[in-house]
Amino acid sequence: MALVLAAGALVWAGISFSRYDPPPAYDPATTQEVLDTAAGYTAAGCEASGIPDLTPDQKTDRRAQIERAARVQVAVSACLPAVDGGCDEALLSCTIPVGDERITMGVDHGSCRDLITSRSCEYRFERRARLLSQQRLHHEFWVFAAEQRADGAALRCDTIPGGADLFPLDDSPGLGAGYRSTPYRCYTREPKSVTDVYEVRLYEGGLPVFQDERGS
Repeated sequence: MALVLAAGALVWAGISFSRYDPPPAYDPATTQEVLDTAAGYTAAGCEASGIPDLTPDQKTDRRAQIERAARVQVAVSACLPAVDGGCDEALLSCTIPVGDERITMGVDHGSCRDLITSRSCEYRFERRARLLSQQRLHHEFWVFAAEQRADGAALRCDTIPGGADLFPLDDSPGLGAGYRSTPYRCYTREPKSVTDVYEVRLYEGGLPVFQDERGS
């Protein structure tokens, strides 16, 4: 009888364990679900598809060229179809709002040459901060976690207040050349399984990369 009871207890324990659903390692109130890229985080959404081309008159206007190029660069970095913003009177810096942040870039000018229907000018933007937007974070994590998604895992990332955050250009100590730490995390969680937590780091230019906090 004792053996039968012990066996029954083991079976019950096995059933109970199989039903156990570990609590998630994130707060649903301060995170967001990362959805299918078709819901808005598409490759086209990271190509500034909503910024119109220059008009024929603008193609000979140095200011119009530089301001459009600045908007395109920031829109691609933020994974947004379009952004607004412009440059100062001397065309030495451009400021583009993203969410609640404003990213400023210096403009390094080169020479210009006149073509048949346009004017080609050389210039280079110098960023003064690394940008992390909610849209870019979601897009990159969706791509990164393809294997986990195939296994049925749900994806979430911390909410970035205001939709964007800025970080210094210098590297964080101990992370290797080019990397900057952030306070943000992303998560994968399969049904009835533990949550895998990934630290969000920014590489040169503001590209989010993900480090498994288990060290793997």
